[in-house]
Amino acid sequence: MHLSPLETQVNNKDVRFCGKDGTRFIQDKHFSWMNDMNGAEQRAIMGATALVLQPPIDYFNPRTDEKTRKFSVMKTVVKTLVGTGVGVAVRYAGIRYAKYLMKKPEKLKSMVKDIEVKKQLTKIMNDKNKTKTFINQLGTLMGVVAVFISNFTIDMPLAKFAIEKTSLKYNLSADKPKEDKK
Repeated sequence: MHLSPLETQVNNKDVRFCGKDGTRFIQDKHFSWMNDMNGAEQRAIMGATALVLQPPIDYFNPRTDEKTRKFSVMKTVVKTLVGTGVGVAVRYAGIRYAKYLMKKPEKLKSMVKDIEVKKQLTKIMNDKNKTKTFINQLGTLMGVVAVFISNFTIDMPLAKFAIEKTSLKYNLSADKPKEDKK
């Protein structure tokens, strides 16, 4: 008698339920390349996926006219390219800065005030396997925090500028709703 549908997966020796790096439900030999991905690479994959999927959705929207569809597709492509470019660059800069901090471990430890966190940091720095993961995670965290600022200072103004220039080049414009003169 099976207790649950997952029981057969848990008992399968090709699938680790609680492995060395945490819970796994998929075979490592097929997806192990994903374990080494950092935040910048993840953001690039999300951007590429958005670039492939969203423009056709906008273009084949049956509730809009041809001119609106073309403008919507152009706007989606520009915003996706700008957002992905800024997101990847900021996350990559965060990872580079984390690598720089790891080259000077004493300086990094001096920035940390909590004793338990310092102990964990020392363990991580002494284990080469954990160091790369830590750098990617710390850099991604710093990059995500920086994205909150860069989104308003770089991403939005750059997207607005690019949309305006692209609209002029391809003679596309958004139809502004007509105001009611009552």
